[in-house]
Amino acid sequence: MNIPSGERILRLEMEKRKRWVFNRDELIAKLYPYLFLPMVAGYPLVAGLGIIGRIPGSIPGISFRIATIGLSALMMYLVIGRPGRYLHTGMQWLLGGIWTLLFARILMDTVIAPIPLFAEPWRIWLFAVGVCLLPTFPLFILPEEEWLTKTFRMLMNLGLLAMPAGAIGALMEPKTTYTLRLGGDRISALTLGHLGVSVAVMCGWCIATNYRDRQPTLKLFVGMFGGIGIVALSGSRGPLLALIICFFILLITSVKPARKMPKLTVVGVGLFALGVPTIIVLLSTFTSYNFLLRLAESAGGDEGVTYSRGNVIPRTIEYGFNNPITGAALNHPDLAIYPHNSLAEAFIASGIPGLTIMIILLAVEVRCAWWLLKNRSRHGWIGLIAIQFVVMLSTSFSIFLEGGYWAMMALTYTVYVFEKRRGLGAAPAAAPIASTPVPG
Repeated sequence: MNIPSGERILRLEMEKRKRWVFNRDELIAKLYPYLFLPMVAGYPLVAGLGIIGRIPGSIPGISFRIATIGLSALMMYLVIGRPGRYLHTGMQWLLGGIWTLLFARILMDTVIAPIPLFAEPWRIWLFAVGVCLLPTFPLFILPEEEWLTKTFRMLMNLGLLAMPAGAIGALMEPKTTYTLRLGGDRISALTLGHLGVSVAVMCGWCIATNYRDRQPTLKLFVGMFGGIGIVALSGSRGPLLALIICFFILLITSVKPARKMPKLTVVGVGLFALGVPTIIVLLSTFTSYNFLLRLAESAGGDEGVTYSRGNVIPRTIEYGFNNPITGAALNHPDLAIYPHNSLAEAFIASGIPGLTIMIILLAVEVRCAWWLLKNRSRHGWIGLIAIQFVVMLSTSFSIFLEGGYWAMMALTYTVYVFEKRRGLGAAPAAAPIASTPVPG
């Protein structure tokens, strides 16, 4: 019987490991875009198709969340074994620190000393672990150029599909809450509105920077104005504010000093300036989703309403000072609603330490986003989406339920490091000073 020598066994083992590493990298490259897509456009598409297909209850949403959790767990397993590609930075320590504080608060308020909460305890645990935390850490893997390009292309197409699917689903859904807004209980007006912002911003970025990536110009303009239309139909101030801020930042970062604006930039900005009020007025005139009336109604005061955002944030902060070191609760127990502001929510849940970490995380994220846009990165759209999510969580949603908020922190920072290592933004080397003879 021939027994392979030790050298042969070692060689076979090394070949197996090489094949596994190759397959692992290949699988990471294939799955990478799908890790980010659900954060922006996945749920509106799934929920809209579920309503259109008359699938009962929350089956589409729960199935979508389970699939997202499974994909995130698989990606985390794959990237842990790639130490040369996976970043190890202070961002992970900051995220780990704040989530340690937040999970301690969830445990306290759902198990040890339960209080009235803004959502069922199981839902808070599911979203905090599976939607917010688990998908975030795999995004610290350094991407390849083609990964990001593929992600952009897929996200653009998915968003263009999700907008009509979500809008049709919202129209078919029986209304129990939103009367002046395009939205319902399964697809909220805020979710649709921010989907419109994401699509409009991505298309506007392509137009302003002349970045095409096989995207027809007509498709970009249709996507931009379609997104603006969804924002108008949603009747929500948060998406409108995010849209205006993102386009303003896009305008001032897409034009270099002492250079003329590209023609498409002029056309795009002009059409946007004319299109927003025109679309809002037309939709308010010819549909039942009266955005102007919605704004007037929401600005009319909070008298008799105990849960409006105008008094939730001050009452949340006031209650947080009951225990400013470790945090007071997940939410004000008398209101049982999240405060619609990420900083106020971090303060009441984790005290001054958690608030400090959150401010640092946001400062790093915004700085990286601005750097990508200022240096005209091919992936500057990531910076705009990051800014959108910062505005989004400053006006609505909860840090315990919105996974995209945390994912954008990781993705923006990782792409910033990726571009820095490629030399983007580096000052050109100075030319050597010519030697001149010293006169005798």
